[in-house]
Amino acid sequence: KEKELKKALETPEEKRARRLAKKQAKEIKKRKEMGWDDEELNYTNTDNPYGDTHLLETFIWHKKHEKEGTTHLSEAEKVRRNQVKREEMKRELASVKRRRQEREQERMARDEEREMMQREKEGAYYQEWEKQEDMIYEVQSTLSSFDAWALRTNPWRC
Repeated sequence: KEKELKKALETPEEKRARRLAKKQAKEIKKRKEMGWDDEELNYTNTDNPYGDTHLLETFIWHKKHEKEGTTHLSEAEKVRRNQVKREEMKRELASVKRRRQEREQERMARDEEREMMQREKEGAYYQEWEKQEDMIYEVQSTLSSFDAWALRTNPWRC
């Protein structure tokens, strides 16, 4: 009753706006059922980037149906088959996306592992280099002190 009273008291502009909103909600629901993305929901037959005046109609490829021999099937059966195919394609696409993400994660893990191994190699190389440098300094200091001692104790020096 409240709804009927509200309808009876509304102005023609409000009535037009209510009906338009209801119509748009119905169109959006229909498009979602057709498998449209949120990005494409606002397209109409007259306003779309594809220039397609039959955008909202389901495309039927008659030659394909003739080739497959499915022309004898009822319209409901064709629609059901198309929905099954569409769902199968969506599942396959989701599977492909999931596999691609897994490959990407595996690649990133391999790259991180490779970088870590490279850092460890560089660290080991640097430690070895430091040891060699310390040995060289030791040898040089020993040799220089030996040379100084040899010069001081050499009886034939001038």
